[in-house]
Amino acid sequence: MGLQKEIDRDATGVPMRYWHLAGRQDFIDAKRIEVTFMGFADEAAYKAGRATAASPLRYTLVPADFPAGTDLHAVSTAMLYSAVKAKAATAAAQPVGNPSRLPDVHGVATDPALAGAADAGIG
Repeated sequence: MGLQKEIDRDATGVPMRYWHLAGRQDFIDAKRIEVTFMGFADEAAYKAGRATAASPLRYTLVPADFPAGTDLHAVSTAMLYSAVKAKAATAAAQPVGNPSRLPDVHGVATDPALAGAADAGIG
């Protein structure tokens, strides 16, 4: 499972094209889930066990990022991918105010980098 989108995360001139959900941390009492995506040159590099060559992308998800009534204890990996794509798209659609700050989505600063990413093997 992963997302496909070309991103030159660290402005090195070497874009990563495959973004894999590498970790999640649930904060049930705080009602948030933090996820980390690692970038790879492509899906083959990830599957071959190559090291990532980019800084990770991190997203904080809150109940408003999921369908109403979603039990945070029961959030699947596919739901995380969907929520991150939607949150990044919302962030990307916001007008640029202060360019040194990330857009705020549901009370959380959100990196729009994964907006428009395509699913890779998510089902």
